[in-house]
Amino acid sequence: MKKLMMTALAAIAAAMTGCQTRVQIERDEPTKILPKQEVREFNGTNILITTDYFVPPAHYCVTARSPLFAKESVARFAADVGENGTWSINADGYSRDLSTNAVVMVKEMFAGGAQLVIAIGDAYTKIAGGGAQADTALSVAQKVYKFFTSKGGDASKANVTVDEATKTLKVDDGSTCVECDAEGNCTDCSYTP
Repeated sequence: MKKLMMTALAAIAAAMTGCQTRVQIERDEPTKILPKQEVREFNGTNILITTDYFVPPAHYCVTARSPLFAKESVARFAADVGENGTWSINADGYSRDLSTNAVVMVKEMFAGGAQLVIAIGDAYTKIAGGGAQADTALSVAQKVYKFFTSKGGDASKANVTVDEATKTLKVDDGSTCVECDAEGNCTDCSYTP
């Protein structure tokens, strides 16, 4: 079974169904070549002869899958598959209602890791001084975060502390501890409660 998997691009997604809706176009049968036949009489007997061949139009199944955190409805949905894999999609009467689960999901997405990167970036600006650039702070924060998590650190339990005297920051979750300088060079440190 030949599949054409189509993921709606940002423009289609924004205009039609949101960034998480997926449209799939699947050819549900192989190409067939069918004979055109006629019954003719030959020596008093009817026989079936093939006079030509034709290829019937292909049949496709189009499905749209919505994210679990949204309720979507479309009054009319149409898809067309043309020659050489070209396709078009039309939808009328589209509406979407976000579930309260979407808010919880987004909050959880940014819990832990993103909050830790923000805390590391804030700590970085304290040890780097007033001239710290935002892109440098983000780059160093991501580097420190990756080092911490590569050592087995738990972002949801981590605390970030600054030692302004040595111009270092520590990220510690109670069992994993890393110490980093203003350039983002990190080393393991021992855990001290």
